[in-house]
Amino acid sequence: MDRYIELTGARRNSIVLIDRVGQWIWHRNGFVAGNTRYRCSSYTERRCRASVVRDLHGIYHAYGHHNHEIHQALISRHTFVEWCRERARTTNIRPHAIYLEALRRFPGPPPCQFQEIRATIYRARRETNPRIPVSPEEFAELIESVPRYK
Repeated sequence: MDRYIELTGARRNSIVLIDRVGQWIWHRNGFVAGNTRYRCSSYTERRCRASVVRDLHGIYHAYGHHNHEIHQALISRHTFVEWCRERARTTNIRPHAIYLEALRRFPGPPPCQFQEIRATIYRARRETNPRIPVSPEEFAELIESVPRYK
């Protein structure tokens, strides 16, 4: 089991790093000399100075100490949403059915309501949809090339 997991964040092209051992969440802060820097997700709220650096070899180095409680509830929400997002990319199940399946898969109180992640599920599904053809030739090519239509 890897200690750190990279997940897609809520914003476009954002990466969230989750520390599964210490129960912390990190946001990508930038690149310096080939190293990827992450800072604690509570940096703006509580001015937490803890950071993590991933070097060129993929090894993570932690710096500083946290000045707040662990992010356990946020981590469960991130994993719940990421599972729903991946399920929407790989299946054609209705979004509400994906949400209900995730509730069965992740026991305990729901980390978020369906209305909060509905747009995320639709956005993930839209990423895998084929483009809309503009001519009959493109339509014929699309039907022949996309396995979903065969």
